[in-house]
Formats: sequence, C-alpha cells, structure tokens
Amino acid sequence: MRAGTLSDTRVLALLQRHFVCVHLPELCTKDLIADPEDLALLERLHRDALARRGGDGLGWPGFFGGEREAFLTPDGELVDMFLSLNVGTKEQRQYTPAARARPDAAVERFFRAARAVLQRVHGEVPEDLEALRDGTHPDVASRAAAAIPTPPPAPAGVQRLRVWVRNDLVMYESLVGHNLLDLDATQARALLPEKPAPQARQEWPRAAVLRLARAAYPRAAGVLLEVRDESIDGSVTSEVLAVHGDTVRGTFRGALRLSAERLEERGRRDSYRPFRGADAELAGDFEFDLAKGCFTSLRLVSTSGSGRFQHHPKVESLPYAIGVELLPDG
Repeated sequence: MRAGTLSDTRVLALLQRHFVCVHLPELCTKDLIADPEDLALLERLHRDALARRGGDGLGWPGFFGGEREAFLTPDGELVDMFLSLNVGTKEQRQYTPAARARPDAAVERFFRAARAVLQRVHGEVPEDLEALRDGTHPDVASRAAAAIPTPPPAPAGVQRLRVWVRNDLVMYESLVGHNLLDLDATQARALLPEKPAPQARQEWPRAAVLRLARAAYPRAAGVLLEVRDESIDGSVTSEVLAVHGDTVRGTFRGALRLSAERLEERGRRDSYRPFRGADAELAGDFEFDLAKGCFTSLRLVSTSGSGRFQHHPKVESLPYAIGVELLPDG
C-alpha cells in the first residue's frame, strides 16, 4: 500500500487536508489486542464489512489480513472499504514496479471512497476535491517536493545501520523494506581485529551475526517473526587492507543461512506465513576511525542469494538480496 496508493502525491495531499488517518489492528492477530472493547469494536466492524456490497458488486474485505483501506465517519460508521493494491485489471494491480508507478485505477477508487464519506459527514463535497484528484491543487506539488522522511538519528554514542531486505510477499515484484540496526562503540570495535594491521582478520561475534540476520529477515506478511538462534547460521569476517594513522580500511566477506522450519518462526498470522528460508553470500568494505572508535563508512551487500517462499500450493525459490549502509550522524 505504501509502495503504491499511499505514495501517490494526490492521495497524500487529500489525506492531509481532509482526514485524520489511523492504523487499525487486524483480526489475524487479535490475541495481541489488549483492550476487550477494542476487539469487540473491530469484530463488529468486520461483520458490518462482510455484510456490505461495494459499488463494484463485490463484498468488502473485512479486517482479516493486511492491506486495506477503511473510511469511517467521526462517529465510527463504516462508509467504504477496499484493497487498493487489487483495484483494476490484472495489469493495474500493484504487484509489479510498472503498475506501482501508475496507480491511477487505485487512486480513482480511493477518491471515490473519500468523496462518499466527505459527503456523508459534511453534506457536501469540498470545493478542492477535484483539483486534488486531478493533481492541479498546489498541495499536490508541495507533497511531491517534500523530502522522504529519514530514520531518526541514533542515540549519542551509537551508530545506526539501515538494512534493506526483500519483501516476503511472493506476488510483489521488486518490493523491499528496511530495518534499523544500532551499534554502540563496543559492538562496533568488536568487528575489527584487536590489533589492526594489513591482512589481520576478525570473525564477527556470534551476537553480531544474529543481529544482522534478524535485521535481514524478510518480512511483510510474516507478522512478528520470532526467529530462533538455532535457525540462523553463517559468519562474517573483517579483513584489514591498510592502516594510515588512526584510519583502518578493509573488507567484509561472509554468508548467511536463514530458516523458518517451525510454524511459530514464520509469524503470528495464521492465514499467510510465506517465508521458509534464505541463503546469501556477503561482501563489503569499511573505514574505521580508531581515535573516535567508530566507522566512517560501512557497506555490506549480498553478492548472490536465494529465498524459499510459500506460494500456495508450493514453495518457490526466488532471488533474495540484502544491503547494509551506514547512516550519517544526526
């Protein structure tokens, strides 16, 4: 959804001007909803949704599953509900990069729902709705010019890595996400030889490999993955190439092998737990400042990789890739 409809500047401008956006939990993981009244409300909305028919003659999707858009009035009346990623013809559904780049059918459906709820609430449609829909409203241009939000800065004395990883949903092509991995000064220094010198090597501590693997574990449909230590194998070795004063330059080499053989390791959503395992060869480079005790550059990528994903009724092998980058301070 955020890769398609909710990345469209027309939709973003609409939401910022006329709606209060909230995330609703899903009933696939209802055991995680702490308040019984919240659960009862969500179950009522789910029943209401399943009893309704949309303008396309199809039933509403309800609140089991992940991506969906629900439009409610301020007093909680459910006015419309749909899955924008699945709107339109097969070629328009946002599974491919080309379709996600032109989410016109989904955006049109989104605005149709917005029009209905705004009419219901205010008794009329806002004058600027059409300009928002066709992209001529100035707020659309300002959203297009806005910077993409960056991760928050790391706490003092901590370096933050961003780990890019392939999405675990089989039907979506070229869809990636990221996780953040923090290193304090002790954890960072432990990745280098105690006495850095050319050709000196240091194998990463097991704890560092586990943290990297968990950050590189594909996720999307696999909600709240709980990966066991014994399901993670692999190693990464740092090798020093040169030392100039306090500056150490070197390379990384290694491999990761991930598995999810146990059901509980595949996530909390009973209906869809696609990830089964992945293997990747790793390579990278770094620069480290001994005086400051921190990396000044760090890159680590998969040079080859293969993942195994459940795509009913069989398990498919698909490319698996990760990339790790050092984020700037502040």
